[in-house]
Amino acid sequence: MKLLKYILDTNIYIEIERNNQSIKKKIESYLKKKNGLLYLTSPTYTELFYGFLKRNPKDIKKKLEKLNSLPVLNTSKRSALMCADLKHNLEKKGKIIPIFDLFIASIVIANKGILITSDPHFKEIGKIRLIYL
Repeated sequence: MKLLKYILDTNIYIEIERNNQSIKKKIESYLKKKNGLLYLTSPTYTELFYGFLKRNPKDIKKKLEKLNSLPVLNTSKRSALMCADLKHNLEKKGKIIPIFDLFIASIVIANKGILITSDPHFKEIGKIRLIYL
C-alpha cells in the first residue's frame, strides 16, 4: 500500500507547535485512517525558520531539531512551471495569492500530496488536494 503524503502548511505547523490538541488529533486520525506520512515544503520550512529568527533566537536550535525531523519537499522544474501557470491563471481571474503559497501549492500538486491547511487562499486553486482545518 502506497503511503500518502500529508503536507503541513505553515499555519498548521504553528498550531502543532502551540500544542493545539484539536489539530493534532485530526492529523493523527488522518495518518492512521489513510496510511500516510507528514512532510513540509521548502517554502514552509523557510517561513517557519524566519519566524524562529524573529521571535526567540534562544530556542532556534531546539526548534530546528523538531523542524528537521520532517522531510522537506523542494521545488523542481515541474513545480516551478506549475507555480508560474497557477499565478498567471489566478491573476487573470483577479485573484492574488502570495507567492510562497503558490510555491507550496505547486510542490504539493507536483508531489501528488495533500495539503493540510487553514489558509483560505488554497481553496482558490482547483488542482490541489486539501484537508482544510
